[in-house]
Amino acid sequence: MTLGSFLRGFLPALKGSRGIFIATVVAGAVQLLSAAGATSVSGLIIGRAVTGQDPDLGRWGWLLAMCVLGAGLGTWWEMYVAHDLAYRVLAELRTALFRKLTRILPPRRRTGRSGDLVTTAVGDIEQLEWFFAHIAAQVLTVSIATLTGVIVLGVLVPWMIAVLLPAIVLILAVPWIVHRWAQRQAAQQREELGALGSDIVDVVDGMPDLIYANALDAALADVDEHTEALTRQRIRASIREGVEQALTTSIIASASVGSLLVVYLTHIDASLAPVIVGLSGATLAAPALLSTVLLQAGAIREAGERVLNIMNTPAETQEPSSEDAESLPSKSLPSVSAPCRSSSVGETRERMATSGLAALCLEHVHFSWDGVHPVLNDVCLEVAPGEILALTGASGRGKTTCIALAQRLYDPDDGVVRIFGVDVRRLPDVSLRQAVAVVPQEVQTFNGTIEDNLLLACPEATASEMRQALTAAGLEDFSLDREVGSRTQGLSGGQRTRLGVARALLVRPRVLLLDETSAHLDNATEELILSTVRRMASEGTAVMIVTHRPSTQAAADRVVEL
Repeated sequence: MTLGSFLRGFLPALKGSRGIFIATVVAGAVQLLSAAGATSVSGLIIGRAVTGQDPDLGRWGWLLAMCVLGAGLGTWWEMYVAHDLAYRVLAELRTALFRKLTRILPPRRRTGRSGDLVTTAVGDIEQLEWFFAHIAAQVLTVSIATLTGVIVLGVLVPWMIAVLLPAIVLILAVPWIVHRWAQRQAAQQREELGALGSDIVDVVDGMPDLIYANALDAALADVDEHTEALTRQRIRASIREGVEQALTTSIIASASVGSLLVVYLTHIDASLAPVIVGLSGATLAAPALLSTVLLQAGAIREAGERVLNIMNTPAETQEPSSEDAESLPSKSLPSVSAPCRSSSVGETRERMATSGLAALCLEHVHFSWDGVHPVLNDVCLEVAPGEILALTGASGRGKTTCIALAQRLYDPDDGVVRIFGVDVRRLPDVSLRQAVAVVPQEVQTFNGTIEDNLLLACPEATASEMRQALTAAGLEDFSLDREVGSRTQGLSGGQRTRLGVARALLVRPRVLLLDETSAHLDNATEELILSTVRRMASEGTAVMIVTHRPSTQAAADRVVEL
């Protein structure tokens, strides 16, 4: 990634925080100029005292105190506003990143590891804090302080410019000279970090299977291998940073010797000599500060490139614009602003059941995961309001793909998917999610209580409604305050499935999609769930069940084999 593309990608993020950005520049300039002033005034006091002149502490002491106070307050102010700016921008970037992820996940083609995505969504966003808190404003701050110092010294001792300008150029050139080295190391660290993250996720999620297969030691050995590789990469990065700092320090030391020679050869007033030497050091300290910050430039650029790659990834689906969006027929759905529960839903569904309009329709749908091998080829499928349709067929024939297309995780390569006659590509997300509920093969839970997990489906649900949903799903012995873990922790497969059914009941969808829901259920629980599904269908809900179980197929009005 070039510097220009990086700046074009991230500088616009500062537009909403212009005031804080300006305050950061001002605070940084106050801090650096006050520090330079303190150095100069203290040098003047020392110079006058050494040469036998009156140091005049009554005047210069007060000025020194003001400069020291300004440097201290400027440092605090700069740290405060710079990080306020950075974290505001990072919050916006993180929100934009996760909004983008809702449009590109799950991807049709898996090209990376889950650890890579976690590292980008968490670590890479945090890495950009260096850019917004320590680089973006400091470029201007350092420019102001350095230019001021060069002008003042040039007026006092013109020959100082011949020492300062080459030193400033060399100090700022050090990060540029080693930037390819730094960028390569950052990429290698990121690769190892992503591999380590994926290994850890695999070990944690697959712990029982690894133990049963006697493969846990081998998996942990992979974790150790990537840990050691990451450690070696970070040691090499530390060595490179040490080389950069040594070069910068050597340049400043050489410039300081040059400043002493200029003072000696120009025979300036001895009382001003400490002022000249001190001010030259303060002038060089500003670009040295920026050079130190730029030690992280390689890692920042790598992190920024990965974030922008996600932000620029073509979306699997696009929400329709306000001009292109369509509404579902009024008889099939309440308005978008209506709560997820409605006393008139049953009447609405009964009217829809007699309208003859399919609740879910796949018209001549073609779909391929890899762009080469078709999974669905000219598939036509309809589910009427109040109908239960069982979708069956051999593995790999596209049953789950039909579920994914109906909830619009993807758009078909050709053909149309309609909900109550409306192309799903023209439905706003909120309308589609209100109309269609899905119970997937693997229901995910999230850290929190049962109540927290149910409220994800319907934030307006009351405690009474949640208990009714749990009872209908066969979880009447679950209390709302029961704690559950994330992903698959704390509940069995059958319990997670029933929790997914309870979520769907709270939504009261017009179309219910069940993907192998009965696979983890015993016969009694399956019959309980099927009776709940039949009741929903009797109220007008269209139900499509992907299943291989004959008992589930027997409960359907129709069975379609792909």
